[in-house]
Amino acid sequence: MGIAYKLAAALDQQLENTKSPAEDYLDLVALGTVADLAPLVGENRYLVRRGLELMRQPQRQGLLSLMGVAGVTP
Repeated sequence: MGIAYKLAAALDQQLENTKSPAEDYLDLVALGTVADLAPLVGENRYLVRRGLELMRQPQRQGLLSLMGVAGVTP
């Protein structure tokens, strides 16, 4: 997930995309990184930490539903 995120961030910067910056997807990057059982060291740790911060105020209905089923409150 980290490599895919870095590619999206680089493309975002090159295209000067202001509509939806790559950082808006860090919650999904965090979920994917943990689901992949990637080691939480270095950049993976940073990306997961930032993604978890976004999950505290979830904007995605799918994540809200997953949290509800899992019994997790944001």
